[in-house]
Amino acid sequence: MKSMQSLKLLTLTILGCSILGQQAFARQINARNNPDAMRIEGETAYERSFAALPLSGQSENPGWSDDYYAVVHGGVCVQFKGKFDSSSEVQAAEETAEEFAARKARLDNIKSNLDAMVELTEKDISLMSKDNLEILPAPMILDIKNKNFKYPVTRAELQRTKSVRSKYDVLNAKRQEIFKKYQAAAVAGDKAAMEQLLKDEKAIVADINKINWFGQCHGWAPVTVSEKEPNYCETEVLAAGKKLIVPLWSSDMKALMAHLAAHYRDNSAESGFCGSRCNTYYQEPADTKKLQDSAFVDINPASLHIILANKLGKLKKGLVLEVTADAPVWNQGTVSYEILHSSEKSAAEVDEMVKNGLIKDLEVAAGTVKQIYVENKTKYISEVRPHKEAMGNKQNFLHSVVYKYLLELDKDGKIIGGRYVGESVNQHPDFTWVNAKINPYGSAAKKYFGDGMATLMQESGVTAK
Repeated sequence: MKSMQSLKLLTLTILGCSILGQQAFARQINARNNPDAMRIEGETAYERSFAALPLSGQSENPGWSDDYYAVVHGGVCVQFKGKFDSSSEVQAAEETAEEFAARKARLDNIKSNLDAMVELTEKDISLMSKDNLEILPAPMILDIKNKNFKYPVTRAELQRTKSVRSKYDVLNAKRQEIFKKYQAAAVAGDKAAMEQLLKDEKAIVADINKINWFGQCHGWAPVTVSEKEPNYCETEVLAAGKKLIVPLWSSDMKALMAHLAAHYRDNSAESGFCGSRCNTYYQEPADTKKLQDSAFVDINPASLHIILANKLGKLKKGLVLEVTADAPVWNQGTVSYEILHSSEKSAAEVDEMVKNGLIKDLEVAAGTVKQIYVENKTKYISEVRPHKEAMGNKQNFLHSVVYKYLLELDKDGKIIGGRYVGESVNQHPDFTWVNAKINPYGSAAKKYFGDGMATLMQESGVTAK
């Protein structure tokens, strides 16, 4: 098998912790924009001849969607199925009134304190009502399946998300305080105070927006195109010697699969990556500084075209696009592309495009003898709310975007460079990447997820029993 860059380096780049620094501009295919860096699982060298590449392609796996599990809401510990409700609990024969009251109090405490879910005891679980069993978050279901009532997977996720959750809560509290002051200023007719409070609120919102996109899309995106969609099922668990049936939503399993892919893949698992991570926020569309930032300018459209045509067109395999060119990371599973238009452009026509502001980069890849204008409609998977049943063939989660670019061809008709055109100058993928399928039997998965993960993947129909 072809050896790719280390998982550690890939993860640092995907999460925005690039240690590579600024790279040379990707006006032509270079080391950071090498399409062959996306080859995994024995794939041969990618075709680069424009004429030999298919004009459309689609992944054999149609893909599926789910939530990206925002860190500010607790990651995969978020209670998307509702809140625990102690009113549905019934006092058990073996419980005293005091014990029952304490058990109900532990459930009620979780409503305002997500971290309190790990205070539920094994006996609490064994006596839990059917309604509350269904509300159990995915990591707790896995911990209980593994008969581990210290909840290691749940605790780790709560700890991972805690600092961002706390920051988010502080910012929201400040925003609420601004609302109260604004209402008071409005009643008093103090326009100066109102204007200042609006500015303060805008600054708070900007700070919130810098963290509320943090999620698990680096786990969710690859599994949406590599794995079979899980079905709703009911799994049997054992708590305090009592057999229980716990509902496992399709999204429970999707959350666990994304969590495994994001944090517990083996270092030996193959990965491919092309492009460089942009770590700068460019909030103003007219900000021209980004056009001098090599990490913003790539992924080179030449590399993008070659990768889409080979992965989706020739190999029928899905991949991941990070679809925002600047700092926020939105990894999206990508399932198809279609060339809507392609035409050769003369030097005079390209000059006219430059004159009209459609092309910002004036340099052409060395060795270019022909330029082809391309409009490429690419479809990727967008997020949806968590759900109980599998989505099946519903494709309402697919998002289409048309990337416009010039491809630069050498004397042999091979693609050697490219430049984005029009709105695609500012709106294009930052990088692209791919992972091998997740392995619940891998050393990292077994260590942290136990045997329960493989069992749940089987029970939900992701893998064969």
